[in-house]
Amino acid sequence: MEKWFVDNNMLSCRKSVNQTYGPIWQSKYAAIVSRELEYADFLPLIPQWPECLEAFRVNLQAAIAKQKTPDQALTDAHNQI
Repeated sequence: MEKWFVDNNMLSCRKSVNQTYGPIWQSKYAAIVSRELEYADFLPLIPQWPECLEAFRVNLQAAIAKQKTPDQALTDAHNQI
């Protein structure tokens, strides 16, 4: 699992590796993601999931581009989903 991180820059599926392997903690981004994994969840297994992701992506881009306020983008994504 350590080699997986070194070769692919992807976290391990093993919590013990993510919490103890030095290169993960030396990586600013990997360390943050590793700490946040306990709050992660699987994507829902529904046929409409691609459409949900698209609605979220479009509204996120609109918020980043300042075409919508963040609150309006979230509201629109919520209503579309």
